[in-house]
Amino acid sequence: MIRYYNNKLGKTKLLNRKEELRALVPTTTRATRESLHSMLKEYGMVYVKPNHGTGGYGVIKAERKERGDAHYYQYKHSMKERRFDTYKAFYHSIRKITGKKTYVVQKGIRLLRCQKRPFDIRVMVQLNERRRWEHTGTIGRMAHPRRIVTNYHNGGTPLPLGKLLKPHLDPNGIAKMEKDLADLGVKVAKHLQSGFPWVKEIGVDVGLDKAHRPWIFEVNTRPDPFIFHKLGKPSVFRKIMRLSRLHGRFRKK
Repeated sequence: MIRYYNNKLGKTKLLNRKEELRALVPTTTRATRESLHSMLKEYGMVYVKPNHGTGGYGVIKAERKERGDAHYYQYKHSMKERRFDTYKAFYHSIRKITGKKTYVVQKGIRLLRCQKRPFDIRVMVQLNERRRWEHTGTIGRMAHPRRIVTNYHNGGTPLPLGKLLKPHLDPNGIAKMEKDLADLGVKVAKHLQSGFPWVKEIGVDVGLDKAHRPWIFEVNTRPDPFIFHKLGKPSVFRKIMRLSRLHGRFRKK
């Protein structure tokens, strides 16, 4: 039996075993001097993320930019942006941030925007009382104007997905997208359970590119339910909390 570690590399390895899901996972590998360099040359923009950890903490947006016949490198971490003429100096600076911890490098996706700010989507899926996977909530997360991540605890704004998609899709298109994302979340949960049989709820972080194609950035096995309190749908939040408590995560006060 193959063992999968509960971190970004482990969950990516498991997702990639299912062809239908593999097509939706941006190229992700362990970050090294060589892998970061080659992925920047191939994709132009990537994200460097801690292999462990959530909340968007420690994420670095790295880019290779063309300048005439030459090129340069730049990265943004938190609210600081730095630029370098050589890859050696660029990588040395990034290593000061990452230290000895394991990081991954992931192909960057140019996300859809609302109010000129990128957004992604959290899809919540939980085992219900009948031990069946059920989609229980979807919420959009719009990035802080000066940050690269969308996470609520990093300044992101939780918003109904329909509001974020309104500039891009008509009502029928929005309804179809919401259904497709809910179905995707259930497929991810069922497959993830094959490698993590103890999992009872997940939060799938999905981004949409400019062609409206979904990309699975990450799967959280201990998703924060409290962001759904910001959705403005009390019944959705109550159900999510009820199932979280059923699985022993929170005690009712």
